[in-house]
Amino acid sequence: MKSIDKLKRLTGETGEKPKREQAQTTATSPERLSQLSDLRRRIESVVTRTQTRNTSIKAETAARGNQGLMEILKGSEIENEHGRFFLLSDVMSGASRHGHRNIREAFDFDMTAAGMLANNPVLGNYTSSDALFLDTETTGLSGGTGTMAFLIGLGWFEEGHFQVHQILARDFGEEKAALAYLREITSRKKFLVTFNGKAFDINLLSARFILNRMPG
Repeated sequence: MKSIDKLKRLTGETGEKPKREQAQTTATSPERLSQLSDLRRRIESVVTRTQTRNTSIKAETAARGNQGLMEILKGSEIENEHGRFFLLSDVMSGASRHGHRNIREAFDFDMTAAGMLANNPVLGNYTSSDALFLDTETTGLSGGTGTMAFLIGLGWFEEGHFQVHQILARDFGEEKAALAYLREITSRKKFLVTFNGKAFDINLLSARFILNRMPG
């Protein structure tokens, strides 16, 4: 039982009488009422100071965490109508190499052939700049409502370069803001490129949109 609840029980505010007073009822003296009132003020003061200190500690911890992220990673904190999240971004030039290939070699890949490989001939009507590359890092592999995509990696071709964005939700409270940003980027593109995305990533993200009551 909390201290404030014990105090209320002593003063009879809960409707229950202390065990010593169950046998007989006696009036509380003005002096005792004054002592109880003073004790209540002291307890409430301690509780308030504790809550204020805990809030301050949480804010300082978050600030140190953000500063640490920005010292290690090339990113910044982004805020939208749903809250905040951390965004890492980079631009790779067409001359950058990935394995034995330059990135520019992928700018004009054969979309008709891609449509045949994906068993979706509609892709033949698009270009490489219409593609959004997507991958996720999650809190688990089993799926379900308890699995969250805390890191969403995005990439797309743009004006001779390859844009890379990584959306980082530092806790569950930042998920909605992160999903809103994801929706903003996906609305600009026409098809996704994923690894096993149809079986896992897309289904997981769709579930997270539903849980957050957001259009997917």
